[in-house]
Amino acid sequence: MTSLSEKVSINTCCLMTLTKNKIINMPKTLLKFVLFLLITFVPIQSSIAFTLNAVSLGVPEGLSQSNVTSIVEDADGYVWVGTFNGLNRYDGKNFRHYFPSNRNELASAFIRNLYISQSGSMFIGTDKGLSVYDPIQDKIVSSKNLGFELNESISNIYE
Repeated sequence: MTSLSEKVSINTCCLMTLTKNKIINMPKTLLKFVLFLLITFVPIQSSIAFTLNAVSLGVPEGLSQSNVTSIVEDADGYVWVGTFNGLNRYDGKNFRHYFPSNRNELASAFIRNLYISQSGSMFIGTDKGLSVYDPIQDKIVSSKNLGFELNESISNIYE
């Protein structure tokens, strides 16, 4: 028959062996988990990785003014940039400028807002009214010539 002290030492010995096995097995389990994560997520990261090519454009590249107030892209891929001094159309290589003139009935050169409607029309809000771009004639038409007149500052345009 075993004494109480022998039972305690046997249990302590078994507990120490059990604890040593857990400590030895824990790094193996952790290693398996880390490998699982690497194998699972590395292919996903490489498939969604992409390179963003950005171009910085300013006055030296042909922008009419450096303070930009609004930017939109139309269905033809032109990027329209409104500034404190005119409207600019960028085709990917060059800027074309639109200022108030006899041909372009832009209400003011101070562009406050640009908006392309669901129908594809581009509305130009200025500090002195609203104008609309006519892509067929490549000119800007005053809202007055379209049957409505807005001669106040246009800060937001929406449908």
